[in-house]
Amino acid sequence: MSNSKIQRTNQEIFQSVIEQINFLNNDCNSYDNGDNFYGKRISLALRILLYDSKFSHSLLRQIKDEFVYNYPDFIDISTTKGSLPNPETTNFVRTSLCSYLLNHSIESEEILIPEPIRIKNGGKYPFRSFKTWWEKNYVVLIDDKNYLTRKDVVTLLADQDGGAHVDPNFDQRLAAIKRLKANPLKITAPINQINKTYTADYQNILEATVRSIADETLYIFNNNIIPYCQKSLQQ
Repeated sequence: MSNSKIQRTNQEIFQSVIEQINFLNNDCNSYDNGDNFYGKRISLALRILLYDSKFSHSLLRQIKDEFVYNYPDFIDISTTKGSLPNPETTNFVRTSLCSYLLNHSIESEEILIPEPIRIKNGGKYPFRSFKTWWEKNYVVLIDDKNYLTRKDVVTLLADQDGGAHVDPNFDQRLAAIKRLKANPLKITAPINQINKTYTADYQNILEATVRSIADETLYIFNNNIIPYCQKSLQQ
């Protein structure tokens, strides 16, 4: 029996894009409803849409090749509007695609919970070339030697931490996050003449970060890439 392969049509490629966008939307909704573990499923859809290797082509690259389409610039909703500065001086876990939820009261737990950043209606955001946005700008700093780009966050979750695979051995950067071996952010705030110190629980910071990356990705696909493909297919 022959195992030769047949090239997909542009319509079939576009349908695959729509399927992955639907998966991504559904997984984001599950995350937003309180199931943080769906961050791993989000990473898998993002990997299929965006990640190129010598063994596979992302759907974004297939659109570029088959629709004769240049990569659009991607929206950057990070708090630093670019790469995190001064990575070599990092002495606690820092991220530009999460905020920390602080419940400040006498009875509150002394924990900071990571929350994804979302695109705000009417917000003004810069745009980056895909290569810079995806694999050059650092969005998570673990310590003064270990940094993560958006590509790193997506592939660590998808390839090693349960998105598509659970590897028996995993990257030391992922281990530092999941085993809480890095230094956490701490914030001290006064209340009723006493100081409370809150410590960041960063164990799920990559899931929160990938949820923010999903918001950026959905924005570009829904507002740029999908309309372009639809118009091209109608010609």
